[in-house]
Amino acid sequence: MPLFDYHCDQCGQTFTELRKGEQKDQPIDCPSCGSTQTQRLVTSFALGGQGGSTSKTASPGCGSGGFS
Repeated sequence: MPLFDYHCDQCGQTFTELRKGEQKDQPIDCPSCGSTQTQRLVTSFALGGQGGSTSKTASPGCGSGGFS
């Protein structure tokens, strides 16, 4: 089961929940205030994991597996 990030419109709390993919957009209670006014956040990982380094070159020895 994947982790999803949510934001509570009532208290401003951001929280992470482990949920089945088909449940990701179903209402969920805020663990801080109990409000159901929550929304799922879109993360960079959910968009393909494009966050982090933008370098396309490998560091020396990286990926060679020790073979030439």
